[in-house]
Amino acid sequence: MGDDLDRIFGTSLDKGVELDALIKLPEQARKDLIERAQSGEKISAVKILAHEESEFFEVKLKAKTLQALHRKLQAALAIVESHLANEVEAKQ
Repeated sequence: MGDDLDRIFGTSLDKGVELDALIKLPEQARKDLIERAQSGEKISAVKILAHEESEFFEVKLKAKTLQALHRKLQAALAIVESHLANEVEAKQ
């Protein structure tokens, strides 16, 4: 996560609790959140992680551009993949 720290500086993710939550997210989800934060979006890794750790999550797909929609879908997919990986590990 070393290179990511420079990208986080001055964004909504530039807080200790946000950094702690970012570390727990899958790499692709983390990179997507950092990109969104760099573009000026007020995003919270803490909230994303809370959704990830819950039984279910809700994805709001309303987006102004196809690029924004693509980012949201990538983040959702990363969360689903993480859940599946966790379930496989738990069963082993």
